[in-house]
Formats: sequence, C-alpha cells, structure tokens
Amino acid sequence: LVLWTGAGLSAPAGIPTWGVLQRLLEARLDEKLKELDVAEIQRISKLKSIRQEQNPWIAFQRLQLELGLTTYRETIRAALAKAASADLPPAYSTAWKLRPAGLVNLNLDRLATRAFAESGLTGLIEFKGKDVGGHAHTLNSPRPFICNLHGVEDDYDSWVFTSDSLKALASLPAYEAYLTALLASTTVLFLGITVDDVAVGGHLERLAKFGLQTHPHYWITDRRDPGGDAWAERNNVRVIRYKPTAADHLELVELLNDLALAVQPEEGPSPPVALPLHLGNTTLDSVDVLARKSPEQIRVELNAYASALLQSESDDRIARYEEFSRSYDRAIHSAWYTNIEPPDNEFLGYRLVQEV
Repeated sequence: LVLWTGAGLSAPAGIPTWGVLQRLLEARLDEKLKELDVAEIQRISKLKSIRQEQNPWIAFQRLQLELGLTTYRETIRAALAKAASADLPPAYSTAWKLRPAGLVNLNLDRLATRAFAESGLTGLIEFKGKDVGGHAHTLNSPRPFICNLHGVEDDYDSWVFTSDSLKALASLPAYEAYLTALLASTTVLFLGITVDDVAVGGHLERLAKFGLQTHPHYWITDRRDPGGDAWAERNNVRVIRYKPTAADHLELVELLNDLALAVQPEEGPSPPVALPLHLGNTTLDSVDVLARKSPEQIRVELNAYASALLQSESDDRIARYEEFSRSYDRAIHSAWYTNIEPPDNEFLGYRLVQEV
C-alpha cells in the first residue's frame, strides 16, 4: 500500500489549497500593480485573465512571471510558514497507522514527515521528485519512504507549481519510470487530492494507454460529480465516497481509523514457548525414573516442578531451585534433546517442523 496525498490533507492546519494559494498570489499581484502605478484597466485585465485560466499550472506560471521570482517565492513561503508550528491534521497521523510502504506527497509543507516522526515509526527514507532516479530501491525496500514529488518548502529549486516546472520534472526519464513502476506494482490510496489533475491522472492514463492492467487503486473523496466518476472508471480507480458534515472532514479521519483497525498486525517475533504457570507441580520423580521417559515428558515435568519452586513465597526458593538444578543436572541435559522427526519433535505442546 502506498498513500498519495494532496493539499486537502493539510488544509486543517491552515495550509492553503491550490485554489486558495492562487487567490493569495493574485491579491499580492494586485497590490504590486497598484504600487507600480499600472493603469487600472490594465491591472484589472491582467488579474481577470489569470483568474479565468482553467489550467492551474499555467495560472501559476503567469503569476510567477508577473510577480517576479522573489515576490512569488516569498509569498508562497509566507503562506506555508505556519506548517512548522501548526497542530498536525489528524488525517496524517491516522494515515501512518495503515503502515504503508510509502507516501507520495504533493505538498511542500512536510506535515507528512512530522506525522511520521510523531508516530513512533523509524527508518524513513525521504527524497524529492527531482531525485527519484537515485531512489528506485524504495519500491522494494522494507523501510518506509516519503517522496515529496513537488518539492519541499525550504528548497525553491524543487518546487513544482508552474507549467514549466512540471514539464521539466516530467522530462526526466527516471521520474516517469519510477511512477510507472510504483503504480504498476503497488496499491495506491489517493487522499486529499483532485485525482484528475494532470500531475496525477497523467500517470494513470499512461498505464491505461500501455495496456497495463493492474489491481485497482483507490480514491477517498467527497466528490460526487459524474465526470470524476467516469474518469476514475477509465483509469482503474475505485472511488470511496464520504459526505463531510463540517470543514474539518472528520469523516475521513474516522474512515482511516476504521481501515487501520482492519489491517492485519505485522508479523513479529513469536512469543516465548513456555508452560502456563498453573502447571506447576510440587513433586518430581527421581532422575533414574525420568530417564526412562521421553524428552518431551521430561521437559514438561521439569518445567512444572521448576515453576512451582520459583512461584513459592518461601525465602529459600532460590536456594531450593539451585539445588534442584544440581540434583537433576542429567535430566535437564536430556530435556535439551529435540528433533524435527516424530516422535521427538514435540516441544512443550508445539511440533517442530523445520530447522532454521
């Protein structure tokens, strides 16, 4: 499972979505044009033309040109500044509970990285979209990764907001190859994004064009328009819809929590093989009698007796245990014997099937 996150996930922290960020840049451009004594009709015409641009990549390209690189850059940085101190949106923290193999992040704010650090998980590999060529191994690594596909706030050269920057990124052979491999070999869960954005949808459409049939990806969204649904059906995406009752979209957090509870626990080390304490026995056959029994029976009786000694509240229980260890040394040695062939493969109620 790989998560693919967009601006919608960061909105509860006060981080502007693309639309809001565009309005902020337009407002700054309006101020600047007034400062420069640009004729009102020309100022209004420029702003109207940018606002009517349907392609956000082109709109940002024009805003960068009109504002100038410095004003454009610092306006965006000011809009993202609160990410360092804002409360983490709960959807980020909940998303990491799914234990994904990685996260493709379209946001510059690095809230996903903060959420990972606070989740208690370790071993993160983090890189930018322009550096995917050196990180192909993350698709087959046990360590989780975050690919900041459109850059990070403190590295202006990594930003991907404009049509030119998107073309430059897409022109990298490694970029296209990495995302094609990721979409073909994983299950992607899209969160907080507009999937039919060319930056996302273009990769899925390329898979469909190549005729590659993969397992479906999933898009959790509050969109209910037929156009979005038709796009998802064409591009092998299953839509999971929810109906928000407030601006914070708490329904999404509840949904992710439910998914996290349904995830199978990771396979970790098995618990120690041990007898239940209630099997403790205060009597024990002699060493010679035990020697005629199977190793499994010797193990069971020795452990039962030892547990009874150690559970005792007697002040001399440790001394009695040490004496037992000396007296039954030969029986204890016999209890070490195991084999993967029956009948000697029984071990404290388990069956040994393979030597590793």
